[in-house]
Amino acid sequence: MWIVLSADPSNTRQPGRHIRPSSRKYAFARIYTHAPFLLVVLLGLAVFSQDVGRPGLWRDEAATIAICPRSLGQLVQFSRNLDLVHLAYYLLAQVAWQIDNSVTAVRLISVLAMSLTAGMLVLIGRRLGSVRVGILAGLLLVVNPFASRYAQEARPFATVALLATISTYLLLALLPNPSRRNQVAYATSLALLGLFNVLALMLVLAHAGQVWWTGDRQVRRRWALATAAGLAVISPFVLLSFTQRGQVSWIETPHLYDLRSLLTLEFGSRHAPLVVAVALLAALGVRYLSARGGWSRWSGWASTPAKRAIVLGIGWSVAPPIVLFAISQVLPLWDVHYLLFSLPGLALLLAGLCPSLDSRSALRSYATLSTAVVLMAALGFSDQIAYRDPVTGHQEDLLSVSAQLGEEAKRGDAVLFVPTELRVLTEVSPQNFANLDDVALDQQPIGAANLVGTPIDTADLVGVLKPHQRVWLVEGLFKHRSAGVDKASLTLLANRFEEVETRTTTDVRVTLYTRASAHTRGKASPLRRVRLPARTPSSGQ
Repeated sequence: MWIVLSADPSNTRQPGRHIRPSSRKYAFARIYTHAPFLLVVLLGLAVFSQDVGRPGLWRDEAATIAICPRSLGQLVQFSRNLDLVHLAYYLLAQVAWQIDNSVTAVRLISVLAMSLTAGMLVLIGRRLGSVRVGILAGLLLVVNPFASRYAQEARPFATVALLATISTYLLLALLPNPSRRNQVAYATSLALLGLFNVLALMLVLAHAGQVWWTGDRQVRRRWALATAAGLAVISPFVLLSFTQRGQVSWIETPHLYDLRSLLTLEFGSRHAPLVVAVALLAALGVRYLSARGGWSRWSGWASTPAKRAIVLGIGWSVAPPIVLFAISQVLPLWDVHYLLFSLPGLALLLAGLCPSLDSRSALRSYATLSTAVVLMAALGFSDQIAYRDPVTGHQEDLLSVSAQLGEEAKRGDAVLFVPTELRVLTEVSPQNFANLDDVALDQQPIGAANLVGTPIDTADLVGVLKPHQRVWLVEGLFKHRSAGVDKASLTLLANRFEEVETRTTTDVRVTLYTRASAHTRGKASPLRRVRLPARTPSSGQ
């Protein structure tokens, strides 16, 4: 900004000379402008990083940690067989792993991503015309337990939510100014979004609704060109990813209660949707009764920016789940963590629905904002605690399982994994398996370019177990596909060994077997069972 000084005898400068404003004032103005963004990001960092190392490691996170120590060449070879869709994230995880070889370091990627997502909602609110709407949306995301759950996970879904939010922000920059620069930025954001999660490209449907509602013909045409360019760039990657669809063949066809479960998870409580609906109706009722201008005045309960946020929020939070649900009736792909990228849309929708947020009275506006944040924080507080539980926070605690084996196993003991995907434990904490012989393993995971290696033939299982008197069975209680070696392992243990002790930690059971004598083989044996106390989040996983 330039200032023109008028002629003044007392001024030693020449009349009409242009000078820049004080750099100190300019810097202060920039800080003040970005203060809401920075404040929400810092609050997000404070909340999402709270006890980030406490929740137990679960299977998918274990896969990430197993990949981190591998070389770039080994990672590329692995991605040819598995998890091509997560290749970009694994590269980020390897960078974090180089800084600090810990699960917490890798989880901090998601902490930062979700915090920036909350901050980007502030900028989206500003683009829509209301910083207050953006601030409330960002704060609602910060206090959302579903956001905390995936902000503390060593998986890519928080990063995908950030990319979806950035892409939406760039869309809002494109609508009023469909320049070549904005088109390229938006197309690039779509390509990056697809690179981190192919299913997140369903966001384009929400963007299409926003463009149709707000844009003229020229804007629609330029948006369509930018979208086509972004999708064309990423399309070869999408096609290659679908060649590995066998990885998610365990997913079943969803039912209507799965949509209800998603709603419960996103709101943080079974009762939250009803409480929010009642609160909104009560606020609107008070507004109607207090309005002096009749219906015409009451109908203006939401400002224009709030209405824009509602339209965008509906498309962002509602369209992807419905589309994925419909697709999954034919091609099952439904899993809640694939839909995390729609959670910022829900926060934006709730912020737009909040009455009096853009009131001329700052006191009333911020009182409304505070009430909404406190209400949503209170409704989700129990799940915030549950998701940070060291045993059941992430549904499984695989590190506790491996620690138990490390303490109780004796040199020469055998270990069997059912399903074989639990063998990833040997890569996550190899020191705890130093005394154990993984008898069903033929080729190591790195050599096989996968996570579980290559199993031996089922016919060889009897022979490899013959020298062992004690066998540890690590068994997953979750749904899984039974492989031939899994069934053979269970049958062999039941017929030729006796159960001595079993310990269950949520979804994983560890059982010690000893070789049965000839006169006790096939008979029931004394069994000592130990079950660790389990507490699951009220909204499920």
